[in-house]
Amino acid sequence: RPGARLVFMFARAGDGPEQREARAAREVAERLGALDRLVFFNESDISYRERATWLLDADCVVSTHLDHLEAGFSFRTRLLDCFWAGVPAVCTGGDEVSERIEACDGGVTVPFGDVDAVADGLAEVLERGRDSYRERLLAAGADMTWPRIVEPLRRIVQLPGSPRALGDPWARRLSRPVQRGRAAAIRLVRGMRG
Repeated sequence: RPGARLVFMFARAGDGPEQREARAAREVAERLGALDRLVFFNESDISYRERATWLLDADCVVSTHLDHLEAGFSFRTRLLDCFWAGVPAVCTGGDEVSERIEACDGGVTVPFGDVDAVADGLAEVLERGRDSYRERLLAAGADMTWPRIVEPLRRIVQLPGSPRALGDPWARRLSRPVQRGRAAAIRLVRGMRG
């Protein structure tokens, strides 16, 4: 794919495993003569406004992670951007968001650490083209709006005996769903103790 470019979108300072891998990738790109020609490393944070432009220009998003306990419980919010932007993903499987991508045919999921599967997934997605994924991703993402996501929390907050149902003035002051949910959970736990 002579027209393809690889862009590492997120830069992170530090000396953790991700940063060491990014430096190693940069060294390989430099050694191959691809750095700043075919492979690009973003060195600064991207604002949410600017992030949309990057995603809308992309043909594919790649998001891989290692096999560890946290992976199965994660909700990979960076992949959520694929749904509203209509951009397909090649991603490591095993979490809820990757399962949604697979279920709607919004890209390719790959096993942990399988470099060949990532390469094959990229070739498949680029061959089919972004437009062949767009409508399915947008439709699958329609149910991931804030009102729908916080609905279970809203039901908990409005249960009989919850602070809101009891007319607690603090419940009225806590206007954000997360704050209301946390306050309700604390009061429910305190109620169980007493």
